[in-house]
Amino acid sequence: MALALHILANDRNISGVPEDARTLDDAALARRIAAAGAAVDSAAETELYRRLAPRVRLYGLRHLRDRHAAHDLMQQVLLMTLERLRAGKLREPERIASFVLGMCRMVVLEIRRGTWRRETLLATYGDMPEAVEAPEPMAVDATGSPGACRRSPSASARWWS
Repeated sequence: MALALHILANDRNISGVPEDARTLDDAALARRIAAAGAAVDSAAETELYRRLAPRVRLYGLRHLRDRHAAHDLMQQVLLMTLERLRAGKLREPERIASFVLGMCRMVVLEIRRGTWRRETLLATYGDMPEAVEAPEPMAVDATGSPGACRRSPSASARWWS
């Protein structure tokens, strides 16, 4: 995640990326990341992130219409993409752009579903008074020792009567 934030902050600055990573196409970068496995290929990941981040951000702006949500989408989709590449779970590296677009679509749908659920629940239960009464306040024992709390005498009387 720190790598993603660093790249995002410097997405216009490619001086830290070796020349060989800049000349490779997206599929070659994806294959290089997958081949590295547990040993992270930072140069390839940085370059792939630099190339794909603007596309994902624009997709998010168009479909979510909120720049913060678009930024979150970008982080989430690219992080999932890098994780899948590292684990070797991407079958066709030549179609990395299509994979990322599909991930964008699925994440946006999930965001919309969650928003719809929250709005429905709020509309249904948002104006209801609390269903549970507030508990009686606890009285602290005169000794002041930790854990020496007890119910107020009026609550105890109601409990046992």
